[in-house]
Amino acid sequence: MRKTDVQVFFQKNETIKGKGRLLRNPKISSEIDRLKADQAYELKLDVRDVLQKYIDIAFADITDFATFGKKEVPVPNS
Repeated sequence: MRKTDVQVFFQKNETIKGKGRLLRNPKISSEIDRLKADQAYELKLDVRDVLQKYIDIAFADITDFATFGKKEVPVPNS
């Protein structure tokens, strides 16, 4: 049986609501925080590192990555 768009919509919304309920549980929330902290420690990253990368990308100059110029390219006769 194929689900209708409405059924899929409500199923997704119920999933989202369920996640909200789980995050209100202090044990689950603290475990998620602990896992995130462990991951950040292992990667040796913090918010400043990520922000700096975004700044580097935002202000990057295309000439840092590519060269431009004029060059003749032979075109075969068709």
